[in-house]
Amino acid sequence: MFKKKITQFLRYIRNTKSKHYYGNELNRYASLETYLNFYNNSSKKENVLTNTEIRFSPDIKFGSSIEHVKDNNPHECTILENTKDCTILFYRIKDGSHKFRLEMHFFKNKLVFFNYIFSSSQDKKIIPNLIAKKYLKSQGSLLLNFSKNTLTDGFRNHVEIEDSVFLTIHYFTFRFGFFDYLKKTINNYQVQKVRVNNSKESLLLNRI
Repeated sequence: MFKKKITQFLRYIRNTKSKHYYGNELNRYASLETYLNFYNNSSKKENVLTNTEIRFSPDIKFGSSIEHVKDNNPHECTILENTKDCTILFYRIKDGSHKFRLEMHFFKNKLVFFNYIFSSSQDKKIIPNLIAKKYLKSQGSLLLNFSKNTLTDGFRNHVEIEDSVFLTIHYFTFRFGFFDYLKKTINNYQVQKVRVNNSKESLLLNRI
């Protein structure tokens, strides 16, 4: 009984530290415009088609539930709710000599967006070529320029690489209603904002 309570307490401490650690990442997605800007920017790039389905793993695909992902991904994660309909799983993973972060984003309990974040300069050199080889076989490095291209499969799933301070591989889909939800929600917010501003202006005009 005592051992169980100690285990629960240690788990609570780890979760508290993890939520603090991922606070900045969560703040980045606090505004849905972060997602929408990413989707809109990707639409401006030229698509390069791959015959290989873009997915997390053979057992985890876009549309998978949180429960299914947790059952099929053995790594320990921190679960944080971004909005009422959006949940993010955060991971810190070490695979051999590679250390990276993993974020898995769910809309209404369906996987719609995930990314890997690498900080090693060595990973920055090898990862883009590995992605190109995986999805475009031997011609990958010749056909793909990640600053201008987005990898796309036949299921409206996509891969992009962002090379800034960290190297981030973005995997995302236009299915399951997430993109439409973003557009509708942000448009409603902007309309409401205009109405509020107009109302304030009208009140001010009546007073002067």
